[in-house]
Parts: sequence; C-alpha cells; structure tokens
Amino acid sequence: MCARMATTSGRCASPIACASCSRPTATYFVFNGTAANSLALAALCQPYHSVICHQLAHVDTDECGAPQFFSNGAKLLAVAGEQGKLTPASIVEVVTRRTDIHYPKPKVVTLTQATEVGTVYRPDELRAIANTAREHGLRVHMDGARFANAVAGLAQGTGLPTLFPVQANGVFVHLPSRVEDGLRERGWLFYNFIAAGGARFMCGWDTAPETVDRLLADIRELAAEFA
Repeated sequence: MCARMATTSGRCASPIACASCSRPTATYFVFNGTAANSLALAALCQPYHSVICHQLAHVDTDECGAPQFFSNGAKLLAVAGEQGKLTPASIVEVVTRRTDIHYPKPKVVTLTQATEVGTVYRPDELRAIANTAREHGLRVHMDGARFANAVAGLAQGTGLPTLFPVQANGVFVHLPSRVEDGLRERGWLFYNFIAAGGARFMCGWDTAPETVDRLLADIRELAAEFA
C-alpha cells in the first residue's frame, strides 16, 4: 500500500501519488494498511479539517478510529454512493453543505481502489473526481491495498447471484446458509461482509488458480445438492 506523505523537507514521499509531478520521491514502509492510511491522511490535513470517504470505506468501517487518532482529530465524513464509489456530485455536496466555522472544513478525498465491494474506479471517474477536488482545494488520497485484479472470474458458472459487479480481487455472492455451512465444513475460510451482507471471497497474491477451481467445484456441488 502506498500513500502520499510528507518528509521533513516537505517533499512528496510517494512515487505512485506523485507520478504526475517532478518532485523527488521516496517510499516508506509501515506496519500495515491502517498505519499507511492513517499516517498519509494525517500528513494531508490538520486536526480541524475533515476527510471525505465512502460510507463503506475501510478507513471508516475497519480502522477503529486510527485515522482520527493520528490526525489529532480530523473528522471522517462518510458519504453514500452506488457500487461503493464516490462521485464528483457527492463530493461537492459535502464541501458546500456548510460554511460556518463550526463545520470541519473538508480537505481530503480518500478513495479505495478497488472499492470495498469489489468495484473499480475507471480512469475517467478518477479524472473527474481529481478535477472536482482541485476545484475545491481538496487533496486526493488513494487506498491501493487491492490494486491486483486476481480473481475477476471467481463467481462465474456457480449459478449464484453476485451482489456487486466483479471487477477486482473480491467477490460478493449470496449463498444459501446450507451452502455456507458446507463450505466451512470442507475447510474454506470466508466471512459475511458486515457492511452489505453476502459471503465475501478475497484472493491474495499467493492464491493459486487451482485453489479457485476447487472452491468453484465445491460451491457448484453444494448448490446442486441443496437445490
């Protein structure tokens, strides 16, 4: 995971975040994704600022207040959006919602690529969000923990409904409870997504195609058995 951070010299510290600029860059490794997100967001805003994120964003639902802690109090402003995505319109609505001194001034937009529901921001969507952020003086942070597109075809051929488009290395599928129980009895490890329901399957960098094939075979067999 790479995030834009500032060094003591004030220069950008992420070659990914600053690919479009000519400033010197460096890479810093931290303990985990929560640390990367939290330290990056803290570097991009002050305690009296706020960070715009999707309501399903990892920084809001799974990082236990760490972004607020490391920024010394910057508030997360969670926004709804279809398919787990922010839009320029939703960002503008938050920015222009209030202008009084008691409102935490939005300073950063944070995006997850791929999103928590497995969808992917297209280049034109990212460009539109970046342009909107620039117009309103906002910085853009990207949580890139799921860049790899490892298992786009995981749910194909099972006959079971997916909950979101399959565009990255995560698949969300509705499984009958008996199928879920059967998979766990066979040793498969997965969990039910707390934010939107359904069984969530994720692939890591070391997931072999043969493993995916075995999972698909077990799902098909159990689905047919309990049909």
